[in-house]
Amino acid sequence: MQEVFWRSYFKGWLEPRPSILITYQKGLTDALNRLKKERATATNYLDAVSGRSGIDGFDGWALELVEKGYLQNRARIWFASVWILTLRLP
Repeated sequence: MQEVFWRSYFKGWLEPRPSILITYQKGLTDALNRLKKERATATNYLDAVSGRSGIDGFDGWALELVEKGYLQNRARIWFASVWILTLRLP
């Protein structure tokens, strides 16, 4: 139920600020294009999302995220940190 309220809140918050969503979508498109152009980045991405990065904790979180569609807040923070700083993924 809490997730529904947060989604509703942020939808309402974003509606009068369309530039934020547009900027996010452009960044997402750029990141997807990077995956198409850079073979090593694409390989690292596929390994990460399938739980084969070689980092035990991260791989467990990746599999949990795929299985449940959700990670606890602290796990999301650690996951994002490894994703960006260690794996250097977009």
